[in-house]
Amino acid sequence: MRVFVILLMMLASCGFPSRDEGQASLNKRARIPKTDIQFISIAYMDVFGKAIPQQELNSLKEIFLSQGDQELNRNALIGRLLQNHTGELPGEHLLANNPTSFLRFCFKHFYRRIPSKSELEELTDTQQKEPLTVSQWYYAFMISNEYQLL
Repeated sequence: MRVFVILLMMLASCGFPSRDEGQASLNKRARIPKTDIQFISIAYMDVFGKAIPQQELNSLKEIFLSQGDQELNRNALIGRLLQNHTGELPGEHLLANNPTSFLRFCFKHFYRRIPSKSELEELTDTQQKEPLTVSQWYYAFMISNEYQLL
């Protein structure tokens, strides 16, 4: 559990060196924060693999916008989406068979980029030392600073 908390802190703070190839390519693109509606819609798509129904979007938007702290709202939304998901999450078979491939999948799925060698090595090492579940990895990627940007 301690490793999971450290991983969350590392991903949330983008704790990889700026000279890192992945970070360097990230810095080349102009990135803007996702709006609340974009965040809800994209998070839903990333978890369920389909567009959010309009009625559910309206419901989540009301709940989301009625509270003040955007970071807490986003973290709670991600937790709620992951709890409400039934069946297998995308990439679940990869984690069981090839953690490195699963982590590559997560970078492409959530960040829309290829991880650097050091990012991949560090996270693969984390998974080997204290295995996390697919839901824990999803949560860690989705609450990160990088995921908050378009």
